[in-house]
Amino acid sequence: MLRLLADTSLNHHLLTACRRRSKTIDFLSASKARIEGLSHNDLLHFAADEDRILVTHDIHMLPGHFKTYLESGAFSPGVFLIHPQTPIADATAWLELASLASDHTDWQDQILEIPFLRLISLPAQPPSPLPLLPESPTPHDDSPHGELQTPLVISPR
Repeated sequence: MLRLLADTSLNHHLLTACRRRSKTIDFLSASKARIEGLSHNDLLHFAADEDRILVTHDIHMLPGHFKTYLESGAFSPGVFLIHPQTPIADATAWLELASLASDHTDWQDQILEIPFLRLISLPAQPPSPLPLLPESPTPHDDSPHGELQTPLVISPR
């Protein structure tokens, strides 16, 4: 089971989705932890005291503070940086997979960036052929009113 701490920058919908989807994630919200207004260093200390991996959207500032924090000899359960544009479903799925496939201590003193994912869905099987329609007439210059005729296109739903 992963023990996570959401910082104040984390989208609350991600926290809610993780709570609904996975019973293997113990996710503490920033409001319940009362961490609003803490400095980055104090936030990292709080996460360590609670033995929770910090989950944040703060991909620009936190890595530098995390490096300084570890160089001071402090312990961290770890940090997950989730790119703000990563879809909530993808981030939730990744956190659930990490919870099922790893131990809480695997992330100790580690920082991991979870990037924006572009998923391309490919059809499992080619679509079944549609019945053929008679061919549409090709454009003719001699059509009434000088208009061009265009073929009818039918696409599967």
